[in-house]
Amino acid sequence: MQSSQETAEFAGESHSWLRLMEAISESDIDTIQSIIDSKAPIDEKGENDLTPLMWASFNGDVAIVSELVSAKASVDAHDVEYRTPLMFALNNGQAAVVSVLIDAKASLEIPNADGHTPLMVAISNGFHEIAELLIAAGADIETRNSEGSPALLVAISQRDLQTMKSLIEADASLQATDTAALTPLMLAALNAYSDAVDVLLAAKADVDARDAENRSALSLAALKGHAQSILALVAAKASLECADKQGWTPLMSACLNGHSAVLRELIDSGAAIEATDAQGRTPLLLAACNGHHDAARVLIDAKASMEVVSGESLTPLLYASANGHVATVNILLEARATIDCKDKQESTPLMLAAHNGHADALQALLAARAAVEAKDRHGWSALLWASRRGNTAAVRVLLAANAALEAKAKNGNSALLCAAAEGHTEVVRVLIDAKAELEAVDRYGKTSLHAAAMEGRTETVGALIECKAIVDARTTYGSTPLMLAATEGFPEIVKMLLDAGASVDVKNDDDQTPLMLASECGCEETVALLLNAEKAAGQGPE
Repeated sequence: MQSSQETAEFAGESHSWLRLMEAISESDIDTIQSIIDSKAPIDEKGENDLTPLMWASFNGDVAIVSELVSAKASVDAHDVEYRTPLMFALNNGQAAVVSVLIDAKASLEIPNADGHTPLMVAISNGFHEIAELLIAAGADIETRNSEGSPALLVAISQRDLQTMKSLIEADASLQATDTAALTPLMLAALNAYSDAVDVLLAAKADVDARDAENRSALSLAALKGHAQSILALVAAKASLECADKQGWTPLMSACLNGHSAVLRELIDSGAAIEATDAQGRTPLLLAACNGHHDAARVLIDAKASMEVVSGESLTPLLYASANGHVATVNILLEARATIDCKDKQESTPLMLAAHNGHADALQALLAARAAVEAKDRHGWSALLWASRRGNTAAVRVLLAANAALEAKAKNGNSALLCAAAEGHTEVVRVLIDAKAELEAVDRYGKTSLHAAAMEGRTETVGALIECKAIVDARTTYGSTPLMLAATEGFPEIVKMLLDAGASVDVKNDDDQTPLMLASECGCEETVALLLNAEKAAGQGPE
């Protein structure tokens, strides 16, 4: 209860209103009766439109509320936030006061400023007893909160089984949905609320209703891995093959998150292990793609095909290798999946692992005797891909497996050329340490130094110069690294090459010097460097 000191906030209001509020705060029923007998107004509003009955309801004083109600105080007046005496009582969990107000015919449907009715507020705050009173009194059981969820779904969200049962007994709709089209059964399944699932199934809720994503209650339970709910739904004859908008069946939904125990239940119940989604992926493909090795093992034990191909032309082993899921790779290899299978680009698992830098997966595949020199349709081997992508650890693993250093793609690129062009200096050093041919050329006659210079790879150019790469090497068209750097406007690289002794008086097949090419490029800094170099060599104008 409030003391008279705590009602100082009421200062400035009318004398009779203030006396009544102080008497309510002090539970002084004699003074209240005296004020009522004096015919003083009892519905007068003070600050924020607060009435005495609202204050008494909030304080939970049943005797005072009863006295005010008997004196015809308005049971439906509201304050500035549209809170009636009933709302004040239930907000503070005052069940006995709520009962008095219901008996006094207080409206059960006046919403507060948030648009919530008394029943919705009671359910949202977990006031079971008050919710029971309101339901028994005929409150609208289909009322919704501001987010569009009906009372039954809110009770399930609150895990309020008692109120949920009362709503069902009062004939609340079992098919009412929220804005995501979730029914009560779907929400219970999604939230692993098995007791609620059992109650709803006993009440004959539709087991195969779908939400906005076309998911059923079984799909949602499988997605979350709720085995107990799945058992109940399967026993209720829920469809095992209903597919959502992605084409995922409940079995696939379980695979997405690696719920192996749920997989076993669904497989034992007869779920199809070779069903495919919108992208042509089976449950095993989904498990492999996401690295759920336990799920993969369950599916393999159930005789799922390991050679099935997705719409992207990927097998389970290709997916697992590409994503670096070593445990899944090992399980598939132990089960004798085809180790050198290929996708539509003719990439093998080893190539995909190298491309994405998964050194552990590479080691697993190599230990199982994957073909280290296999090439894709463009002639790229695992080492070429690892070098191009700058995956140093992968390069080391492949070199340790004796991958051919000088193997070339169809465009003539070697591993060293690939790494140099992309500026992967660490890989360049590893390859050179492994005795890669420093002057190997592509189909245009470019060396690694050419490739690094024309792409502006300053650090890599420095490393190649340090390793004694030929600075005046010529391409098929007679271009030197200096010419290519000058053409592209990389003054820092031009300076490095000049400092390393690159010639300024050379000409390409079009009779152009580095200075002429720099002038065409318009890079003033590069032009100045080359002019100074020509002067120093005694070739330029004085």
